[in-house]
Amino acid sequence: MELGGGDCMLWYNPESGKIYQAFYYKFNQAVRNENTVIPEVYVLDLQKGEWSKLGNLHVSISSQSGKIKNLAMSPWGLLCFTDFKIFLLSFEKNKIYTLKETAQYKQNLYRAFGNTFFFLDSTLYFTNTKINKLDSIRISLNDFENEGADLYSSSYNYWYITYFVLAALIIAVLFFYLKRKTQKQLFPSNLLLSGSTYLQLEESESEILRLLYENSLANRTTSIDELNKTMGLSKKNTDIQKKQRSDMILSINRKVSLLTNQKEPAIDKQRSDFDKRSFEYFIPVQRIAEVKGLIKEPHPDK
Repeated sequence: MELGGGDCMLWYNPESGKIYQAFYYKFNQAVRNENTVIPEVYVLDLQKGEWSKLGNLHVSISSQSGKIKNLAMSPWGLLCFTDFKIFLLSFEKNKIYTLKETAQYKQNLYRAFGNTFFFLDSTLYFTNTKINKLDSIRISLNDFENEGADLYSSSYNYWYITYFVLAALIIAVLFFYLKRKTQKQLFPSNLLLSGSTYLQLEESESEILRLLYENSLANRTTSIDELNKTMGLSKKNTDIQKKQRSDMILSINRKVSLLTNQKEPAIDKQRSDFDKRSFEYFIPVQRIAEVKGLIKEPHPDK
């Protein structure tokens, strides 16, 4: 096998001293006229004398390698065309541009194909054999529109990055899943590790939460008297009752918020219909299901 040349879509940038090649042919000397197009973009640094692979030619160009004809090397890239389009392949910007339909000189380029073309700055000169003289066209990069596709892309880098990202996502998902699973196994729903201490509902707190849960499930509110009785405060003075009830509700709400990762309080209150100076307590409907999982089973002695 030997590498061959041919019409390989070359572009030379005299300012950088680099030659770009869009693809090359691989010839099989054992079989006459057999060659294979290798759609790999290379650049030759004339100062260093080194070839470097830039990537793989975009399929929209490589699939038409036998049909695309070179016109000239422009200041912006290689000017070439097929039967339907005129392209500008910008190797340095890694872009594919197409001549706009509104360009008035488009048909002149098609008619002049087969003649000699060359650029001088932004002016394209070509021979007109019919009248035996040179013609010229002023061309601007604004006459072309970006197709939005890269001229070449490194398949190695692309797949390397893709595999890396996918592997990182899979590891992150597995880590999160295993962490959650381990936490559920080590800590029940009414127990949470907070800082260096375990956050857990006390027996009395769970008992109050069960009372509120059962009443709310039956669509009833819980009165102050019920709370006082359950907490053993019935014989205490009003100030002590009020303070201990408030501390209890605040403690339960704080713990439930941490355990369920919800900011809204699990225990809410409203004015009593019988005494507007007093409050009644309840668990909002949307919180009932999650509160159920936090309630401890009652102690067998009770």
